This record gives sequence, structure tokens and C-alpha cells, in this order.
Amino acid sequence: MHRRRAGTLEVLLVHPGGPLWRDKDDGAWSIPKGELDAGEAPLDAARREFTEETGLQPEGPFLELAPVTLRSGKLVRAWAVAGDCDPTALRSITFRMEWPPHSGHIAEFPEVDRATFFSLSTARRKLNPGQVPLLDDLLSKLETSPRRGHPGLPFACCLVALVLAGCDDDGPTRLPASHAWRKFTGNPVLTGGAADLGGWDAGGVSSPCVLRMAPDSLMMWYTGRDGGKSRIGLATSRDGLSWIKHAANPVLNEGAVGTWEELGVEHPNVRLDGTVLTMYYAGTGTSSNGIGIATSADGIHWSRLATNPVLPAGTTGTWDDTRVFMPWVRVVGDDHAMWYTGRGRYLAIGYATSSDGILWDRLMTPVLHPEVLEAATFAPCVLVNDGVYRIWYGAIHETTGGGAQLAAIDYAQSFDGIDWTGQRHVLGPGDAGSWDAHALKGCCVLQDGTVLRMWFTGESSFTVGDATLIVSAIGVATFE
Repeated sequence: MHRRRAGTLEVLLVHPGGPLWRDKDDGAWSIPKGELDAGEAPLDAARREFTEETGLQPEGPFLELAPVTLRSGKLVRAWAVAGDCDPTALRSITFRMEWPPHSGHIAEFPEVDRATFFSLSTARRKLNPGQVPLLDDLLSKLETSPRRGHPGLPFACCLVALVLAGCDDDGPTRLPASHAWRKFTGNPVLTGGAADLGGWDAGGVSSPCVLRMAPDSLMMWYTGRDGGKSRIGLATSRDGLSWIKHAANPVLNEGAVGTWEELGVEHPNVRLDGTVLTMYYAGTGTSSNGIGIATSADGIHWSRLATNPVLPAGTTGTWDDTRVFMPWVRVVGDDHAMWYTGRGRYLAIGYATSSDGILWDRLMTPVLHPEVLEAATFAPCVLVNDGVYRIWYGAIHETTGGGAQLAAIDYAQSFDGIDWTGQRHVLGPGDAGSWDAHALKGCCVLQDGTVLRMWFTGESSFTVGDATLIVSAIGVATFE
């Protein structure tokens, strides 16, 4: 919506609601928009979405603008209409999502948390870059068309938009199906233990890291939860499909009371250095957290580094000052490279380097910041072949209404591990009612001979009384 005040054209933009957008400003605002329902006329859908996000019911005549295509490939059609409103009185519908991540708590947020009139120069900075051409087309059409407005109101124009291309038949909480990765029909391949037996992983299993130790032997380290603390376990397999949990589980327990990891350890990343296994893992304490190291000769008995954590949360005011977790470490040339998840003002993937794997220097900004329509990035998994870096990572996608879609797995590539291009979705949650219908939360990709295999975390949700519970398990997919 935009209006003329003292001869100046002002545009009404809305800000996406929810915690993922709370601290984002420039480039994050949008015109009210949404997706087309089955059998719905495009303009009717645009008017409905405008009402859902603002509480207003725009009336014509409507002026159609030139369509724009977002970087995600989605086509946006937009209309302008005369009107006016008080931005502080707008009311939006709500959406639900798991927050904080991995907490099992479902919270409710408005799709739009605020609306403001901006001058065109300011709107260009605030608006999602893919929508800026709509401003240019609107200005051009207004300059060449008679001025129209409601009797008794200052001239104003509402922008209402409809996202057409890229929508899935299942509605706004579904992402397009994967075209290359095929899930194993027998998934999940690893589930939590029995609660009635006091299972340490009865609350679910997640964050797999798989290594092939011999032609007929695979080892998987994974996170297990009992509803309270998190710990790290081990499972073995001959084929990557049938897994046997080790009798000594968990193989890495939480730290001693008062330490940086007293509340739990999780997200193992294990690599083989000669005859020694090195595990990078995340730990959480009452007042601190970070990424630590443990070593083992057999994958069962682990010794922690005395100087842990080797990568603590960032200093106050930095982008990762709340938490660092989900590490992925590789030796590249003579140096170690670590990609990790950081949380502060937003959730994104950071990068650090080290000459010895112990003392780390981190970049002060994320290397995989959420892209357009990616509200958060996390859980990196990186392979390096012939100078090409390939990353698979978790992503929470923005809905066209500004909310958050189910978490899925995205992919990008790089020539230095820092500047990533080609971000795209490769694997999404399962159908409603399936074991991974709620979300996918990261993966481990293994070049297994000539085949790429992915073990990934899937989540389902169910309601008990007034509570919504999240249960995680591990599945496998093959690149075909």
C-alpha cells in the first residue's frame, strides 16, 4: 500500500513475523503476498492474502503490475489499488512452528508483525530485492495514468501480490519434491530406544555421522536424547540400512557438573586420522557452550581434550554470540576447516580455520547466510573433491506470507569453502503422517564408492493433551 503525503509517494510494506525475522530489517520487508489455492482466481487470491496479513479488505479498481521472478524461481503477480489505512491498527493471521529449534515446543507467531509507510527511496532498501522492480513499474504506471482514489481519502495505492510459480499442491508448508535423492522405502533405519526400559535415547535419535571403516563395516555416531540431557551413541552396520546399537552406549556422556558441557553433548562429527578417530562435538552448559574435541582408537572409548571447548560461542555482539554447535571439520591441504552453526541475531553457518585442529580463527560473518526464501541455515555437511566444495545443510524456508516452512535439506557449492553459490532445495519432509513429515534437520553425506549416500534426521510430531511432541529418527537416501 502506498499513498501521497505532501506530494511524496509512500509505500506500505509489511515485516515477516516470527523469531527468524525478528532482527532482520533491510531487504527483509515485503508487500503483502501469498499463494494461490486450488480453483482460486489470481486476483481473488491476492485480495485474500492481503486481508489475512493486514485485516483490511481492499476494493478496486485494481491496476495490474508487470510480473517479477524471485531468485527462488517463483513468479509474483501484483496489483495496485486505491486505499488508505492506519498501519498500527493492522492485524495478521498466525502460523505455528517449533521454537526454539530442537526444543519440541510449538509456538505461535503472526505472519506479519508490523507494517510501515516508507518513501520510495527507503522502500528500495527495506524491500526484498526480488520485489523492488514492482516499485519501478508502479511509479511508471502512476505517472502515465489518471490519479484515482476513494472519495474523502488522500490518494493511496495498495500493492497486493500473488506468488504463482513454484507453489506445491500440498500448500505453503510443502517444498518441491527432490529430483535426485531417493529415500529408502524402509526408513527410518535408526530410532530411539524404549522409554519403559529407561533408554538413554528414548526421546529420539538425530545428527548422524557415518564412516566406512572396512568394505563390510560402517560406523555411525549419533545424538540420543532422553527428554532431558543429550548424549552421543554408536551404531554399526554392514549395508548402511540395518544398524545395531553398541552395547556400551552412550559412548560419550555429558560433562561433569559445572562444566561447559554439563547439560549434554551432541552433533558428533568424526574423521579418521591414520589410526586415530577425532570427534568434534557440541556441548552445552548452564552458562556456556561450545565445540569440543575427543579422540579414540576404537570409536567406543573417547578421551576429551583438556583445553575444551576449542570453539566457544562468539563474544557479545557478534552474530554467533548465543551458541555454536553442529560442527563439520575437514582437512584441506595443510589446514583444518570447520563449518558450524551459529546462533545470535539469526541462525546461520559460520567458518573457522586452524593449523592444528585445536586453535581456531573464525570469520566474523557467516559464510552461508540465509538466502532469499531461506529464513535460517544450519547443520552443514561438506565434501571436497578436486577443488570443489559441496555442502548439504538444513534450511528453514520462508513462506510467501512471511512465516516459516518445514525445515528441509538444501545444497550449494564453492571453490574455496567460503563463497557459496547455486543454493537449492534437494530433499524435503515426507508426506503427512510419515515418520519425517514434520521436518528434516541436517544430514551426513558419504561418497561410498561410486554412490552418494545420505543419512539424515527426520522428525514427526504428535499431540498429547495440549502439548505437541517432536520425535526424531534417522533415515537414509541415495543419489540417483
